Amino acid sequence: PRTLGVMTFDGLDANGYPYAIGTTTTNYADYLTSKPIDLSGYDLSDSIYISFLYQSEGLGDIPEPSDSLVLEFYSQGQGQWFHIWSDSGTVVAPFRLVHIPILDLNYFSDAFQFRFKNYGGLSGALDHFHLDMVSLKQTEYSDTLFSDFSFVYPMNSLLKDYTSVPWDHYKSSVDNKLTDSLFISLYNGSDTPENYLDGSIEVFYNGLNEGSYTLSGFVLAEEEINYSPLDYADSYHDITGEYEYDKSLTGFSEEFEVLTNVTAQFDNYEPNDSTRFTQGFYNYYSYDDGSAEAAFGPTGSQSQLAIHFEAYEADSIIGIDLSFVPSVNDVTDKLFILTVWEDDNGNPGNVLYEDDVFSPRTPLYAQGENTFVPYFFADTQKVAVGTSFFVGWRQLDPERLNLGFDRNIDKSKEIFYSVDGGGNWLLSPFEGSAMLRPIFSTGMDASLGIESIVESKNEILIYPNPAYDIINVRVPSPQSGTKKILLDSYGRILKETNSNRFNISALN
Repeated sequence: PRTLGVMTFDGLDANGYPYAIGTTTTNYADYLTSKPIDLSGYDLSDSIYISFLYQSEGLGDIPEPSDSLVLEFYSQGQGQWFHIWSDSGTVVAPFRLVHIPILDLNYFSDAFQFRFKNYGGLSGALDHFHLDMVSLKQTEYSDTLFSDFSFVYPMNSLLKDYTSVPWDHYKSSVDNKLTDSLFISLYNGSDTPENYLDGSIEVFYNGLNEGSYTLSGFVLAEEEINYSPLDYADSYHDITGEYEYDKSLTGFSEEFEVLTNVTAQFDNYEPNDSTRFTQGFYNYYSYDDGSAEAAFGPTGSQSQLAIHFEAYEADSIIGIDLSFVPSVNDVTDKLFILTVWEDDNGNPGNVLYEDDVFSPRTPLYAQGENTFVPYFFADTQKVAVGTSFFVGWRQLDPERLNLGFDRNIDKSKEIFYSVDGGGNWLLSPFEGSAMLRPIFSTGMDASLGIESIVESKNEILIYPNPAYDIINVRVPSPQSGTKKILLDSYGRILKETNSNRFNISALN
């Protein structure tokens, strides 16, 4: 996009739920309608134009050629809407300009309206079109310039690797956890080079300014004398030497408001040259920005999804926040088992926790778009993890469970999946972040009703159950070399081993 604040059209209703899930129905879905506009004082000679930028797909789903984005005008005198413009679906390309004159006297009333609508699939966040910079003004055919200076993307965190971490982890960290490569992308909508000025980051706590950081204009402009005309400027900024969130605060969770401003030396639309976000420190680690552009997950019975986290300190987790996206088919009757793994040289290793197979979970669709649902571990227990661990699930059904996928923040190197029972782990082929967040034990536990139940290191663990290829046996360290014997229901010996696993693939 050229600016913040893009309108997206898809197959989701106002509550983030598909208009017609589980169907292949295509029809008109979203509508964006203007308020009545008084054009009664104008006529054809006044050269009134409507202008806008639009794009198909973006970071979402490719609309088919049979899908479309449509513009309509409302005639008050005739009491109906008329088709003015449309374009069909295609793969992503830069935002395109449309510049249309109003050439019908029927529209010059005191209640003119225009509206956009999309035609596409109604079963989810599909067939995306994006709309930006809509304007209606008295101008001329050649005036096709949106002379604006703007942020291209919002900012969502000053932390190096995460959008949120538990506050007690952050405040006990010794080194500065802020980013040394804060990415900022700007667009100069002027058709001439424009001088740069320094920008700023300001941090507020309870409405009071508690710190600031200067963004070098020279760095923002890609170390050029000016911002290039009609072009993007991408830059990275090291803020580790300038600021840290106040670690003396004693709450269980904390929030800071972060305001970033940039300017160039020409008049522009001010709301686009600043961006504000809340840096929250809650009871979880998160990679994502809280907004799903897609839905993803492995397919196949017994397939597994594991997300890697590198915590600031060893601690205990009590569950996982998951954001499942209703997409194409309703999978709320499909089963999965929450799982926590140790880190085994960069891959999921020993299982630290797994739900009982007789008490599986199902995806839940929360009310509202991009909402997370907490899945707490059985018997409200806490599971001790080191600084490096994996959390995710083993699914019992073959269908994809459609976990939310944030395509704005690429943490694909932390996403692992297996389709052979954990024998081989593969990295995600898609760029983005899984909308999955491990919930840590903090002072907030009292309000969550979480009891302190920690797995004993002296327990013998046998998993997975059911098993099809491999049975793993974890025993206390002093007994790790002990012989293990696999018996059938009659007590007959089927296999013996001194290792920590049985290969049962040849057994009935």
